Amino acid sequence: MLGLTQTKVTITNKSQVQTMSDQCQWKLEAKTVAGSELSQSFTTLAGFWYPTDFRLDLTSNGVFVADPANNRIIIWPANSTVGIPLISTFESDSNGIFYGSNSLYVTLLSGVRKYNINGTNAENWEQVIDIGANDVFYEHIFVDAYGNIYVSDSWNNLIVKWLPDGSDARVVAGGNYAGNDSNQLSHPTGVYITNDEALFVADTDNHRIQMWLKNAEQGTTVAGGNGAGLAANQLDQPTAVILDNRRMYMYISDGANFRIQQWLIGATNGRTIAGTGIGGVNSNQLLLPEQLQFDTNYNLFVLDSQNSRVQMFRILNASCLDNNSSITTSPPILTSTNVLPTRTPTAPEEARLNLCPSAVWNSTGITVIDQIGGPFELVIDSSNTNMYISTTSNLVEWSLNSSSLTNIQDVQLPGSLFIDKNDNLYVIDKICTCSDIDYDLMDCGCVKTFSVRNPGDDNNVSIVVGKYAQNSGLMYGLTVDADGNIYSTNVAFNRIQMWMQPNMYIMRVVAGNQIGYDPGKQSYQLNTPCGIDVDNESSLYVADTNNNRIQKWAKNAQTGLTVAGGHGSGYAINQLHYPQYVIVDNNHNLYISDSGNNRVVRWLYQAQNGTVIAGEGETLLNNPLGVGFDSNYNLYVADSRNDRILRFNLLDNGCNGE
Repeated sequence: MLGLTQTKVTITNKSQVQTMSDQCQWKLEAKTVAGSELSQSFTTLAGFWYPTDFRLDLTSNGVFVADPANNRIIIWPANSTVGIPLISTFESDSNGIFYGSNSLYVTLLSGVRKYNINGTNAENWEQVIDIGANDVFYEHIFVDAYGNIYVSDSWNNLIVKWLPDGSDARVVAGGNYAGNDSNQLSHPTGVYITNDEALFVADTDNHRIQMWLKNAEQGTTVAGGNGAGLAANQLDQPTAVILDNRRMYMYISDGANFRIQQWLIGATNGRTIAGTGIGGVNSNQLLLPEQLQFDTNYNLFVLDSQNSRVQMFRILNASCLDNNSSITTSPPILTSTNVLPTRTPTAPEEARLNLCPSAVWNSTGITVIDQIGGPFELVIDSSNTNMYISTTSNLVEWSLNSSSLTNIQDVQLPGSLFIDKNDNLYVIDKICTCSDIDYDLMDCGCVKTFSVRNPGDDNNVSIVVGKYAQNSGLMYGLTVDADGNIYSTNVAFNRIQMWMQPNMYIMRVVAGNQIGYDPGKQSYQLNTPCGIDVDNESSLYVADTNNNRIQKWAKNAQTGLTVAGGHGSGYAINQLHYPQYVIVDNNHNLYISDSGNNRVVRWLYQAQNGTVIAGEGETLLNNPLGVGFDSNYNLYVADSRNDRILRFNLLDNGCNGE
């Protein structure tokens, strides 16, 4: 996980330069070092078309340019009039690049590739990051001294830190939807990381630079933040920020102001060091500058994006550098009241069933709630006081043994439920991220959680899945494992998805279709998976509804194992018909809502047949869905089409009175 101690690796060639005072001056007229002035050759090797990023090779003074419009990365050797295609086989846009230690990192929508560079050749590459999401847009990238990869996800308004091998990630800034509060970002682009892991972000649509200290929950505005404008205390669509080695000055690409600003940290105003503030094609002008970097001689290089060129502004007075001048200003102390200690999340624990295999329930059910309106999932709190029920339109709280029903307003369109032993309720809200009634259930779902011990507290509710766009799809079943990872069935794509701790940014497909959505009946396939549960070994149990079976997927397994049903659709005791929910107890016995057969079946561990425990005798069921147990092991059934909740009392626990 990201909290582990890391070994420092040497990632050299960063943009961190020696401190330059506010006495430094650069030549007003720039020299074009890559691309063509007033270029008419945007698709040839003499130019590029609206480049999105660039990096310098500080050893050879070559320039790497991301040219996504032409699906390529170009390297422009020093003093050359043409570029050399370095990489030209991209199937998606290459937007951000970072170069260091002979490695070139390239962002590709929701992934990152790492190329080994030998001179002007890219010899091989590896896909370091690939989350396979079509609603993620990695725009800019930075790699720290430990090899950790930081990317700005501009569509989801957050910054993500990935481990060097892409095995884990966490959101380190933003992720609270677009906004201008201190814990929010709006279309972040450029990112920069200091040696002590302070994060600087070009918060583009908020016209400011935000600093997030390590483990901070909120950022601090260190430049701009006074609305869009050309005044010295303003920025307009900033796209990049870099710092000097003493963390005294920021250098900001002030995009829509067509200028580069030098900004002392702690100051309220910046100073223009390149550009005129008026967009244009002349050598002293810029047109929507993107990235910037200094070479080893402190010349300033700027990606002049809309002019399709890289400009060099030569430094005029090297005596202004820190080691040659009498700069006495101490580096500002960066502080934040929002720093949190590194912590390991507390994993929720479900109150697992510990039923004996020979337990017996009364075949006659008692109606405890009537006319509830299509109930389909239920859970009971740890104190055996309240039940929480998802219906077709509401999330309902019911006090056991009473007639009191209360609608919970924090969920718009509830789905499946899960409750842990600490009474944290997890609920799928099918439309929580939609802004109007024209929602698409494929894109709007999320998982919310709140403590049922503090009802009515708006601050009690948090979104734990769906907060970041991660192809949540049409979520149906829901469960949480002992590590706090959240699982949901995706009935549209016929797969099981897992969102990993610590902050649920990473989504993994752990069962069913990795790619595509076609259903199937092979051991590696699912067909409309609905209910789901997980045991103490993190094995998943899936109600594979249209395959009329329950599948067990061991942790990290590539295929599932049929543990109930699987003999076609039917009413025989070794068959299931449209099973929709499943619960596993501590002994690996299963309790299944065999919905198409209008019954609840217990299926013992490694048994070939099931046993009907509800739905025969005097009390019949009509499309039973969710099932649950109270602390006395009485069985509750959501009798969906009869609009009621039934209780089947335990007659004999089957454990010799224990």
